[in-house]
Amino acid sequence: MQESALDLATRQTRTAIELGAHGGAGVYLAGPSRLTPFLSVHGEWVPAPPAISALPRGVVGHTPSVWLGADAGVAWGWP
Repeated sequence: MQESALDLATRQTRTAIELGAHGGAGVYLAGPSRLTPFLSVHGEWVPAPPAISALPRGVVGHTPSVWLGADAGVAWGWP
């Protein structure tokens, strides 16, 4: 994960490594066409999320422990 402050007097970028579990599932509609619509959902759980710090205050919070997302689109296949 990489985070960057946008509205602080001193802007710094930090990088952290997150260890956790990731899972997902998806569906697609296969047909006679080369175009295949799909939909997938995924989630990630991070048991010990990294801290977010801002000087001079110090730690102001943590990143979320649960991340959720979804993807939808059309895949173009070759014969």
